[in-house]
Amino acid sequence: MLDRWAPGLAALFLVGLSMWFQGNIGLNLGDEGFLWYGVERTAAGGVPIMDFKSYDPGRYYWSSAWAFLIGDGIISLRIGVAAFQFFGLFLGLLAARRVVRSPWVLIAVGLLLVIWMFPRHKLFDVSIAMAAVYVAVVLLERPSHSRHFAAGVFVGLAAFFGRNHGVYNFLAFLSLILFIWFKLDRSDLLRRVGAWFAGIMVGYAPMLLMLVLIPGFFSSYVESVSVLVRQGATNLPLPVPWPWLFEYGRLGMFDSFFVLVRGGLFLLLPLFFIVGVGRVLLFRSDEIQDRRLLLASTCIGVFYMHYAFSRADVGHLAHSMPPLLLGLVAVPSLISLQQRRLVITWLVVLLLGLSVLVAIRSSPYIQKYLATSSVQEFISLEINGDHLWVHKSQADFIRTVMEIQTNLVGKAGRLFIAPFDPGLYPILRQESPVWDTYLLWPETEAMERRMIRDLGDVRWAIISDLALDGRDDLRFRNTHKLIWRYLVSEFEPVGIRGLPPSYWLLRRKGGQSLS
Repeated sequence: MLDRWAPGLAALFLVGLSMWFQGNIGLNLGDEGFLWYGVERTAAGGVPIMDFKSYDPGRYYWSSAWAFLIGDGIISLRIGVAAFQFFGLFLGLLAARRVVRSPWVLIAVGLLLVIWMFPRHKLFDVSIAMAAVYVAVVLLERPSHSRHFAAGVFVGLAAFFGRNHGVYNFLAFLSLILFIWFKLDRSDLLRRVGAWFAGIMVGYAPMLLMLVLIPGFFSSYVESVSVLVRQGATNLPLPVPWPWLFEYGRLGMFDSFFVLVRGGLFLLLPLFFIVGVGRVLLFRSDEIQDRRLLLASTCIGVFYMHYAFSRADVGHLAHSMPPLLLGLVAVPSLISLQQRRLVITWLVVLLLGLSVLVAIRSSPYIQKYLATSSVQEFISLEINGDHLWVHKSQADFIRTVMEIQTNLVGKAGRLFIAPFDPGLYPILRQESPVWDTYLLWPETEAMERRMIRDLGDVRWAIISDLALDGRDDLRFRNTHKLIWRYLVSEFEPVGIRGLPPSYWLLRRKGGQSLS
């Protein structure tokens, strides 16, 4: 019985354990706040993309449904995201089940995958990557027309949660379908591709209905795509931390291991999948079933690798890790069956050790446990009925903003917060006066003028001019020059304690320079 239910029980136990230990620790006012604000607006009847800047709609409707069931707030949001995480991990373990027979080793694989399931607000993305590997395995096992259709449904649903997932999985499954036709069955290619396309339309139907039925949504969606084209990138890039770029003598032992292993993983990603693609193409048709997890992981991972290099930090590396980890666990399928179980066990132990060195630093529980200085100290803070453990400096900042809202802005007043902290809006139970709540990218003059019009009745603003990623060109004054000039012309600074350096509280009717 344990053997049969191991994937589901392991996923439920590990996700529940993670939520229990760290579900109320930490708060990311930027990226997590961006999701949180969007979920609150969706629950209030807003339409993602059209009424506020957002990711693709799927994750907002999923999370707002959970908010309807268990209430709003940041903890409720995290519970809803954890439910999605459970399904992703469950499918990832079902895929791993093809090569891992021991329930205890399977739990270790689950722990390995959970370690890399971060950051919290991006668990949708990591979970979809795991699910993609499972769907690919199932398609390889029996490439019937119905399973081609089901694979298409998955691609469409993935795109509803994130257009990048739609692109990755469209390319991955198209490649897999062509591989199946070339290696396994040279018949009915057009019917299989047709079934797959039909499935995509069914899976993407929620978005298609929104495009047709919601007035104004189509133009908003087209504009959101054009923004990506104009930016020429999906993320603000960071240099790849290749392991040979660092002077290890200047680092402590633990930091040296961290930098070395992190850089090694960025190096391993392309090496593994380049070699994997070459090896997969050499598989004989009678070898494919025994090596289907390796084949599926390679096919999915070679496209998901883009995410890690789009912004080369550990958080984005985590998005590309599930196919890599499942592919590594599948490598022993290349050796004889007698040695396979022992090799898999020791491989999982090694991967766990290396993962702890890199990914465990991102665990909120570990961050709280290792906090030593008064600046790093975590303290309890109540936010709209939820009790969180956050950095003392962040708690002071949030309390200061709450006092500004209560004593200066007032319940009926409107507050403009830019560019980094959209999570303050749901904390204050405020609606942003502008469409874009996370103003990181340089904006067009037309969009800036639209935002200036929306700021017409706003009397207070909290503005930061921090150099994001240490880049002067990403300061707010440089990414949104018209809005900055407008604030300089129409507002004046108000001295107040509790705001971090590079933050200003502004009140309308001044002309004082901010420089």
